[in-house]
Amino acid sequence: MKLRGQRVLLVLPQPPDLKVIIDEKLKEEIAQEYYAKADKLQVFMVGDLITDIAPGDLVYVPVKELQQGSLLEIEGQKYVMINVINIAILW
Repeated sequence: MKLRGQRVLLVLPQPPDLKVIIDEKLKEEIAQEYYAKADKLQVFMVGDLITDIAPGDLVYVPVKELQQGSLLEIEGQKYVMINVINIAILW
């Protein structure tokens, strides 16, 4: 798999596994709140035009840009694809 352009694929942390039975809508709301608090996301893959960020780096992306990213699921893991310009901080 190869990522093209100035895109970055970030690993989305798994939301906490709740031990209670809740409906899917509430489950999604809890997940959204959890992702909003994720301030250090790990880079999984970078596009072929990016030279200053590497897989494994930790980055901060404002919540608004995360919400506008494209969600992907690859082999059971969830990722969000954003444009490199949306990365505000490289830890």
